Amino acid sequence: MKTSSVVFKKLEYSHSAMTKRALERVRALPTRLNIDPSALNGSRVLDLGCGIGETANAMATEFSA
Repeated sequence: MKTSSVVFKKLEYSHSAMTKRALERVRALPTRLNIDPSALNGSRVLDLGCGIGETANAMATEFSA
């Protein structure tokens, strides 16, 4: 029987590292959604997930009106 191993990237879970990753993900959103970044300015966000709210906070910072 052949087995495969999966290697996961080790992530740092400090507050500053999580905040940095959230901001990077948020800045990539317009490209991933294929929309103009200004289309997200002033938008409301419903954040469903776990964590410390770093993604919602990054979105509020990045796309505040």
